Amino acid sequence: MVTKMSNTTERPDGKDENKVEIQKTLNLLSAMSLTVGCIIGSGVFISPKGVLIYTGSVGLNLVIWTLCGLISAGGSLCYIELATVVRESGGEWAYIKEGLGGAPAFLAAWMSSTLIASSSAAICLSSSDYLLSPFFTCGVPALISKLTAVLMIFLIIVISTSIKVSTKILNILFAMKVLALVLIIVGGIYALFTKGTAGLSNSFEGTSEEGWRIALAFYSGLWAYEGWNMANYVTEEVKNPKKTMPAAILGSLLLVTCLYLLVNTAYYVVLTKQEVLESNAVAVDWAQRLVGSWSGILALIISLSMFGSTLSSFYGSSRVLMAVAREGHTVQLLSMVSVGDSSPLISIYVRGALSMAFCAIGDIGNLIDFFSFTSWLFYALSFISLIILRARRRHLPPNKDIFQVPIIIPVVMILVAVYLIVVPVIANPKLPFLYAAIFMLGGLVFYFPFVYCKIKFKWFDQVTLFFQLLCQVGIPSRNL
Repeated sequence: MVTKMSNTTERPDGKDENKVEIQKTLNLLSAMSLTVGCIIGSGVFISPKGVLIYTGSVGLNLVIWTLCGLISAGGSLCYIELATVVRESGGEWAYIKEGLGGAPAFLAAWMSSTLIASSSAAICLSSSDYLLSPFFTCGVPALISKLTAVLMIFLIIVISTSIKVSTKILNILFAMKVLALVLIIVGGIYALFTKGTAGLSNSFEGTSEEGWRIALAFYSGLWAYEGWNMANYVTEEVKNPKKTMPAAILGSLLLVTCLYLLVNTAYYVVLTKQEVLESNAVAVDWAQRLVGSWSGILALIISLSMFGSTLSSFYGSSRVLMAVAREGHTVQLLSMVSVGDSSPLISIYVRGALSMAFCAIGDIGNLIDFFSFTSWLFYALSFISLIILRARRRHLPPNKDIFQVPIIIPVVMILVAVYLIVVPVIANPKLPFLYAAIFMLGGLVFYFPFVYCKIKFKWFDQVTLFFQLLCQVGIPSRNL
């Protein structure tokens, strides 16, 4: 039997002091730190090469980066409305569940729990490469890189078990991320006046005109913007979400888009197009060309930036596992939170274990394609859910607590998502796309017997009780 910790001792304010509740702790700064912290990770430091490979020119490369910011902003506006309509943590899972039902929502959660873990593994691998690059002139050995990445994930798990500690560290690393980009921008301005423009001349020479290549360029660019929806995963913990969410998400995206454009321009002021294509760590090569031996300082700051991105991702995605379990779509143990500060301990531990596993088998290029293809499939389902939920409310009086976007925005976002999903698969099929499809269909094997048919094993209640007492966790009440 699972205990719910329900002794009813009343406080003077009428609240049950023994009830485990999700706390509303995120203000505007914290929500922005979470969003920017998750967006600015490895993407802007490794994606420039990926975008350039598929666009073929520096000019189209910069256009793609701008369009990626606009696409992310459009998605954010849709997600703001969804967050004010469905005031529940869980992101795409919660929205798709309300709009399209249990099976598609389960698949969204099924993929999200693993895909975000794979992206965290990729980011930590990149972070370890940047951290160790000053000590290995011929490249960081793969085994050492993987072991360092695993240690980073372990440290992130420890930090994530405390909401107060993790939010404070996120705020600090938020400043570190912006500092890393500002240093590159300032260095680019200095180089512009002292060294000329190495890679900006004839900027549209070699531009690709193939649709599938442009779609894959968007995959690399949008990878750098991933995290624009992270604040939606923790809606229940945001103070005054109707006002805080729009300001946090749109403010974060405006800041990030401007920084990304300036950083990419700074790269090409110092490096030529060919040098970027040949680089495995663009920012480090840029710094070595500009400041020589001092490039190690920038490598450390970039590594901390990536660390902060993974911490942000842990903070949000562990809430997805908690929300899914709370609805009975997976084991109840994952829905439980710490009786101390309401952090979803079990979900954090599971999330960390998955990330460590992906570190052992990770390939950054394939992970980006795998992650982007599947992510945009479920983004499309979320945008469709928005239209369905809007249609269901059409006979209801206006609700002042709901943020509503022009209907053209979700329609355009659906078309963008279809383009990003369909064109690469038809024109340039890859194994990561096949793996994603097989993995999604595999989720149905778990959904129908254990969720739809509600098959349960009585002995697992004893396992749940054991870990509940061991980790001091309880089932949270809803706090919307």
